Amino acid sequence: MPDEKFLYNLELSDKFKPTLEEVKQFIEDKVLPVEEEFFGTPNKEDRWALSQRSSEILEGLKSQAKEKGLAIDMTCGRKTKAAIFLDSGHIALVALQPETIVGRLRQQRERLGP
Repeated sequence: MPDEKFLYNLELSDKFKPTLEEVKQFIEDKVLPVEEEFFGTPNKEDRWALSQRSSEILEGLKSQAKEKGLAIDMTCGRKTKAAIFLDSGHIALVALQPETIVGRLRQQRERLGP
């Protein structure tokens, strides 16, 4: 089993740094210009759900990120609930809550022991 320091090292690898710069550029070029519209079109019927326009904006951004090779959709058609930044330089879109992922990692660690 890898040592504990390795498991908790959250520093970006050299392999991922160029992708991070691409992601930052994507945010600057594509996300920030539509941010005001995204938040300015709330769902008036259900405050916890996205409006139709906000959903369209989000789906368009996800599609563009996938086309640029910045994101891998691992949701199997379900709603994206988290983005995981992988050491390979990819962003995995997953249908699991971050809390669920952490819980499963803890369970696996407990099964494997120290």
